[in-house]
Amino acid sequence: SEVKMRHKLMFFLIPAFVLIVGTLFATESRMAGLGFPYGYIKDNSEISVYPGAIHRYKTVVIGELPTPGTETNWTLGANMPYQNYVGGVYLNTATNLNVDNYLYDTLSHSLYRLGDLDISKKIQFYLGLQEKYGIGFGMAIDNNKDDIADDPDVKRKSSACYFDFSGGISTDLYDAGLKIKYAGGSAENDSPVYKKFKDEFYLLGLDLAGRYYFKQTNDLDLMYIINGYFNLSSKKTDIADMDDNPVERKIDGTDFMIEAGAGLNYKINDVNTIIFGFKPIRFVSDHKKGSVAGSDVSAELTYNYTYVPEYNLALESSILPWLTARVGARQNYVFYSVKDDEGEDEIEEDSSYDSEFVMNLGLGFNFGRFTIDTVLEKDFLHNGPDFIGGNGNGLASKISLTYSY
Repeated sequence: SEVKMRHKLMFFLIPAFVLIVGTLFATESRMAGLGFPYGYIKDNSEISVYPGAIHRYKTVVIGELPTPGTETNWTLGANMPYQNYVGGVYLNTATNLNVDNYLYDTLSHSLYRLGDLDISKKIQFYLGLQEKYGIGFGMAIDNNKDDIADDPDVKRKSSACYFDFSGGISTDLYDAGLKIKYAGGSAENDSPVYKKFKDEFYLLGLDLAGRYYFKQTNDLDLMYIINGYFNLSSKKTDIADMDDNPVERKIDGTDFMIEAGAGLNYKINDVNTIIFGFKPIRFVSDHKKGSVAGSDVSAELTYNYTYVPEYNLALESSILPWLTARVGARQNYVFYSVKDDEGEDEIEEDSSYDSEFVMNLGLGFNFGRFTIDTVLEKDFLHNGPDFIGGNGNGLASKISLTYSY
């Protein structure tokens, strides 16, 4: 709506740094084809949430091709056992962080240019210990230094970094994971006019996840899950006053999420498995507060989302020894509210109720130790492939490659 758009474009031009539990980076295609039932089935995509789960997937190589025609967001990872340890390394995995949103500002004095830094991709390491424990470390670093005009001693400088540390424990009965994330960056300009100015930001987050199986048989798994995160962020931009001296403009933020649910994984027969998940409550809050030093200028913006409830339903079927079919969907209902406090008793509030439905179809091709998982293009079944007169984009929108050695 116009009201929502106006709220988003006002004082707070910086999006929230949402550290979402369960970042996709392993078998994306299988989980997407099943309607994203994270937590309700065991899959090697959960190593990022439960590092101890690496022990379940000791000898795999995983490639992710989420978009056709470009490798900029493709990933490759491998797990390798050695004695009582399991090591894992994953290349080009996502940090979900765009530095441009934090260091670029139209009011800033040419300290940072769009595209100067990129820490949106990281290298991720894991180490499994004692058959049930796991720890992880991820990092991304970038810096940029450019000469200004013809003076090699006058430079535009910027740098940014991202680090995460994770740990967890996984057994047949339960999984638990914790992750701490940090990101920060700054931008400066050595020219005499801008030398006193500096822009900088930092972000700090904590993710928690847990799963407990309260019933397990050969055909049926029943589990509880709980997930949450809490994040702090701050951006400082120096803007010029009438005398071209720096004045600090600051935006501080906090956001958090908590959700709880239960699910079942039911093997109907040797070839068909049903997955169902139910989250009665999921609450998300995002708060930003902006201020300008030495003045009464301030503003606050708060978004709240209450999901009541969320459902997952999926079927995985082994049609042939080499072919697996999947269909899955997720539906939720959300109460949305926003409070915009622009100071001087100007407070605006808005609220709405919306629903979301997502459904996917997928195929898995199994060739011995090699597996290809795909998510079908949504228009493929209706429009057909190009060679028979269709206008689709091809068979698959996502592809995952897994080799078990």
